[in-house]
Amino acid sequence: MGDKVATLVSLTATPLNVTAVRTINPETDQVWVKGTAVLFERGLYVKIPDDLPAEVALAVMDVAGAPAMVATTVKVGDIVLIIGGGNAGLLCLHEAKKRVGITGKTIAVEYSRKRCDEIYDLGLADMAITVDVTRPVEVMEKIKAATNGCLADLTVNVVNFEHSEMASILSTKDTGTIFFYNTATSFTRAALGAESAGKPVKMLVGNGYVPGHAELTFQILRENERLRKFFEMLYS
Repeated sequence: MGDKVATLVSLTATPLNVTAVRTINPETDQVWVKGTAVLFERGLYVKIPDDLPAEVALAVMDVAGAPAMVATTVKVGDIVLIIGGGNAGLLCLHEAKKRVGITGKTIAVEYSRKRCDEIYDLGLADMAITVDVTRPVEVMEKIKAATNGCLADLTVNVVNFEHSEMASILSTKDTGTIFFYNTATSFTRAALGAESAGKPVKMLVGNGYVPGHAELTFQILRENERLRKFFEMLYS
């Protein structure tokens, strides 16, 4: 009794009875409320660890499935492209950089120049490219240049807006894999786009749950002090 927990189930699938809204933080998309949430017997949740601020733990649990999928997919020597530099993107970059080794490469694509600079400062990527991902040919050309024409072995799409499917498809090797963790993804556009471009890429859909994903994501913050402090600064 009395434990602080974070649900690992989307709030769209969690019954909530909100009796008061206390604080809204538009900078972090967090809302503090008074109320009751219902977690079903099969509902996933995790105890918030004592060594992490609750706000940070809640923020990273929202996207814990993404770095966990990276952890199960990336191989030494891979070229990994992360499209989107939000919370999920930062966690994925850490996990990818750890696993590709010195023979691999991590590339971030992000619209914000400021976030690209922060990615460099955090040491999360070999390259951070500022580009509009709704312009797929432009993105592909930049990734070609960054990889000497090789393109990405794994592309992880974690942006939160529409029309980024073709940038992911064109920037990935024909033998590569794309992980769509973006809930704004149109799988019609993705499937037909890959077909029309003649790209036999493997496309995976993120469902938000990978066994052990909560523990893995907490561990990222424990082993990367600079990233942890960055999150603490954002959510303090």
